[in-house]
Amino acid sequence: MFMLDTNTLRYFFKGIREVEENLFTHSPKDIFILSIVSHELQLGIAKSHNPQRREKQLGTLLEQVNIIEFMRVKGLVLRLNPYLRGSQSFPFFLISVNL
Repeated sequence: MFMLDTNTLRYFFKGIREVEENLFTHSPKDIFILSIVSHELQLGIAKSHNPQRREKQLGTLLEQVNIIEFMRVKGLVLRLNPYLRGSQSFPFFLISVNL
């Protein structure tokens, strides 16, 4: 099982060969993406130079892999990051995910 983060998927869409090669060696049923990652990618796509192409690529990927609702992940532990208190940034970071 593989849980992909936003940066890994960004590298995949940019065509970074090592990421593509590694990703394609696994069955889509073994690949998981948190819904929040999907939303982050959609936000980035909206700002891209070719959003239509990227939207199509993301849609194809999301049809193939498993999407997990962020707040429904079993064993998800969130912790307030004291360095982000009062900032406009998302003030939580992922400590662990146990599926």
